[in-house]
Amino acid sequence: MAKRKSNGNRQNRKKKNEVVEQTSFEAKNILRIIIIMVITLGVFYLLTLGILSKKESNYGTVSSSIQYNKILVGESFTKKRKEYLVLYYNSSKDDMDKIHTLISDYNDKKEKLYLYTVDMNAAFNKQFISEESNVNATSAEELKINGVTLIHFKDSKIIDYVTNDIENYLK
Repeated sequence: MAKRKSNGNRQNRKKKNEVVEQTSFEAKNILRIIIIMVITLGVFYLLTLGILSKKESNYGTVSSSIQYNKILVGESFTKKRKEYLVLYYNSSKDDMDKIHTLISDYNDKKEKLYLYTVDMNAAFNKQFISEESNVNATSAEELKINGVTLIHFKDSKIIDYVTNDIENYLK
């Protein structure tokens, strides 16, 4: 009987060794799988960041604000308001800091006429740029703009055509 107990103990020890070895082997495999998954996810994450940063640098950021007061020259005579002002400027040639200050200061006033702006540098507006101004224009086709100009419209007709001292006119 003593032999049986010792044989049983040896078998139990072998089983325990096999169980311990099997458990450590499974833990190592699970740990390897987790490490491989983390490395793979990290590589894909870095690739995604690289691709997205290349796309952003190619396209830049786009402002998505809607400008209700910017119009084309052709719309100058067709606005629905009874009385309004239109400021014509060329964003590539004129002093834009001064233009923005004029517009901002005027828009801060409480009692004012609505002010539209026209950038003469836009492709559709370039045909209206001229060396001579047409103060007596009755339609957009006749309108000729030379430099920074402010036109006061009433009932779709030109009331004032200002090329000098626009700041005082807007006060």
